Amino acid sequence: MGNKKKATGQAERLAVLGRYLPQAEAIYREIRAQWPKRDLASDDILDALVGAVTASRPEWLASLPDAVEVDELGLPMEIVYAVPNGWAMGEYPFLPVAPSASVCQAQKRRHLTVSA
Repeated sequence: MGNKKKATGQAERLAVLGRYLPQAEAIYREIRAQWPKRDLASDDILDALVGAVTASRPEWLASLPDAVEVDELGLPMEIVYAVPNGWAMGEYPFLPVAPSASVCQAQKRRHLTVSA
């Protein structure tokens, strides 16, 4: 994909978002029209839409580490990320190299726990 700060990269991201959120482009355009670029960057709108789509699909969510610690407020300290259904564990089309085997195994264990 192209640079998310450039029009072509933004268009590519909107096309992908449209597969999961058909109204993504309309939402993007409405927000873009309401907020000047000096106050809200276009790529920040796209990032927020990606977060909304990801959060709406809990079956996609996995996290690291396996043993999640909590902070002094009781909030989990973990990295949560999406592993869309249909991707085999260890296949990451968006990364130039695959993560280590230990990371893949950790993701597989957590993903199976989250999906169950």
